[in-house]
Amino acid sequence: MKTVFIANFLPDTNYTRDLSQGFIEAMEKRDKLFLCGRKGEPVIDGKKPDVDLVWKKGAFFFIPIFMYILKRRPNLIHFQHEFIMYGGVLSGFIFPWLILFLRIIKFKIVITLHVIISTKQLNKDFFESFGLKYNFLSRISAKLFLAYSYKLLVIFSNIVIVHTPLMRRVLIEQYKCNPDKIKVIELGNRMLSKHPIPIRNPYIVKKFPMLKNKDIILKKIEKTLGVKRNPIIEKFYGGDALTLWRMYRATGDDYYLNLLVEYNEYDIVNLKIVTEHCVKKMKEILFNSH
Repeated sequence: MKTVFIANFLPDTNYTRDLSQGFIEAMEKRDKLFLCGRKGEPVIDGKKPDVDLVWKKGAFFFIPIFMYILKRRPNLIHFQHEFIMYGGVLSGFIFPWLILFLRIIKFKIVITLHVIISTKQLNKDFFESFGLKYNFLSRISAKLFLAYSYKLLVIFSNIVIVHTPLMRRVLIEQYKCNPDKIKVIELGNRMLSKHPIPIRNPYIVKKFPMLKNKDIILKKIEKTLGVKRNPIIEKFYGGDALTLWRMYRATGDDYYLNLLVEYNEYDIVNLKIVTEHCVKKMKEILFNSH
């Protein structure tokens, strides 16, 4: 299987680095991954993965991308998408039709939408943060552009990936997108990686060898210990905290603030329970070893 991954490729801490590395590990030697980046961008450090610097921002961004895809003839194309990633407003209007054309000629398309803007965020503060004037016409224009972009991208692609359940709900409830096409992969999630995040603390590795190279996540530990959360909060992930705060700032709706407070409260309270359990187990191990 051949995959073309189209994105801005930045240094070590960038999300696309983890995601592309995860693809490489998941594919192993049986498959091929081609990384298509923007000219003039700093790229991933190190020798691998190699990035082909192909396209430039602007109204004609789609031409070199299309030619690159025809050259590689992949089984799957994975686009990373932000509104100014490929250029300005004109590029934003063109992008969905590039996706449609690729689908017509039988390519499978996955799009990761890094930014989902709620219609409730389209207030004066939102426009002024971009140096734009806020009035009735600008608000309606922005709302129509967002609806146009999100709706067409979901319709034309095979699958759309977002980073949080809240982003998925905004697409479904506010933009009436098909829920069956929208999948959630948390920002920075290494679920695609064959090798989970290692534990490097030598004491933990020595005393608890069964934990070595395990992806230790608070919610997984809570589930193991039978610690419960509010069913709504249970579906939240790390990226949702920032989204909830932005939604509250944009709308003034206490609903989002209360969810954010409850989400953080569970993290603190449950971490205490988990810590007490770990201390108890460590004492048992230490005492039994003497």
